[in-house]
Amino acid sequence: MRVALLVDGLGGGGAERQAITMAQGLTPRVALLEVVAYHGVNDYEEFLAQQQIRHVTVDAGRGPARILGLARYFRHRRFDVVHCVKENASLWGRPAALAARTPAIFGGLRLAYPGPLPHRRLHRLQSMIVPDWIVNAHSIKRYLLE
Repeated sequence: MRVALLVDGLGGGGAERQAITMAQGLTPRVALLEVVAYHGVNDYEEFLAQQQIRHVTVDAGRGPARILGLARYFRHRRFDVVHCVKENASLWGRPAALAARTPAIFGGLRLAYPGPLPHRRLHRLQSMIVPDWIVNAHSIKRYLLE
């Protein structure tokens, strides 16, 4: 199985640490795992190298061009699963993975209030097409179900 964990960048936040922890657990269980970012921020470069976790920054552009750039990368790498770990990564990554015809696509939500109203509306619209979410707390699950 070929898995991509999509994050916006690897700055020193909690969701980024969760993505790296997921990568550590999945790496020995899958044929290929990549932590894919579309911003070059990486506070974990040395740690990722020590753990032999592949990290790639995709220069995917900005705005709607980012979706196309990520879709090209996902299609080229032929991922079986794309898990968009964070809210913003879900906004860009889910339509990109869908365009790349990725068989399994997951959005990630790490807070019960996922940003401004336009983002919440986009998440709701995307959920009609790609309904699968991975969350890290029961309160977020309740939020999505409501």
